[in-house]
Amino acid sequence: MDKLAVRKPKYVFIIGIIWIVLSVGGWIFAGCYELSHDNYAPTFLTYGVLFSLFILIGILIVVDYFRTKLVLYNSYICYTPVLGKTKQFFYTEIHVVKQTPAGQYYFYSAGGEELAVLEKRMQNLTPAVAYLKERGVLFEKPKLPEPVKESPEKKEKALKAEQKALALREAENKYISSRWTLPQIERNRKVAKILYGILLILTVIGIVLLFLHPNYGMGILMCVCFISYILYLIYYPKMVFIEFETNKKLDKYHIPFPSLAACFSLWFLMTYEDIFNITPILFIFVLTAILLVPYFLVLLIRRKREPIGKILCVMLLVWVLSLTVSPAIQVLTTVGDAAYTQVLVLEKDITASIKRGIDYCFYVEFPDGTHEDMHVSHSAYKHTQENEFATLCTRKSIFGIEWYEIY
Repeated sequence: MDKLAVRKPKYVFIIGIIWIVLSVGGWIFAGCYELSHDNYAPTFLTYGVLFSLFILIGILIVVDYFRTKLVLYNSYICYTPVLGKTKQFFYTEIHVVKQTPAGQYYFYSAGGEELAVLEKRMQNLTPAVAYLKERGVLFEKPKLPEPVKESPEKKEKALKAEQKALALREAENKYISSRWTLPQIERNRKVAKILYGILLILTVIGIVLLFLHPNYGMGILMCVCFISYILYLIYYPKMVFIEFETNKKLDKYHIPFPSLAACFSLWFLMTYEDIFNITPILFIFVLTAILLVPYFLVLLIRRKREPIGKILCVMLLVWVLSLTVSPAIQVLTTVGDAAYTQVLVLEKDITASIKRGIDYCFYVEFPDGTHEDMHVSHSAYKHTQENEFATLCTRKSIFGIEWYEIY
């Protein structure tokens, strides 16, 4: 053998390129978003500094692919790490090669110096290890940790839980197979895939319009959420939120939920910051109750008995849906003329919020002398100074709930 090179697999290079592209794309998107909200150009550079760390990680992954390698020659070995100089050493200098449980190989000299490191899934790793053994290099097997001994009670409890889950799964499959044939389920799956593609396209359009024409964007994203929920009810209980394990005998009875379109729509509706309103908790619970009526009707009509845990899970997800779309409903059902009021901005503040991440707030004084804390957009926060007047635009939905803008 003249030469045998052990190096990183090609997918490392692909991951590095994808990482760099996503990081640069995130920087451009975030910077352009700030510039579109009338922020200054240095903001674009600020995001560049923040995203540069991610870009450097991607560059390091690509460099790791090209540099890291171990080359076996007839009389000596060359090892090049991702950072650092290339090492050359003879086979006789290798005292031992220790293998870890994770599949890594550490080369050590007689003095304990680390000569080289090989990782699992590297190209030509298996023939290289075989050749080193032929050359008399000592390999030390990995020391596996002693298995944790579980008590018989825990084993029995885990076995019962597994058997119960399997019994529930088999009962559901039996229910589905007694009402729908496999060709029918397959046709439903094909139709669902077409609808998923349409929902994804609508989601992209809605996200773009959210920054150009907010009302249209919110309307489209809200429709995507409601259509996803309607599909879940139409295909119930064949449609699931998460795919089951890779057991084809179980998967053939189920259709996956359009989670990608639904999650993106919910996220952008939840984080949209330019319009604020206080939706009463009563409205959210009433909307949740209304949306749950079709679900319980489906259970009643199809005579499907579900575990209490699954029912509670669906109720929780419907509540999240109601909480997210409620502000958009108020905006889209606005009637009547807007009311404009000049308010005095006494203080400005930035607070952390689970819902929107960063909240920009004004402490304002109304003409009648009352004071109130109000959420505002980033643009309004940036262009309004303390002790200046701002315009408060208040509107009311058909449900009698007010929402406002400040500019």
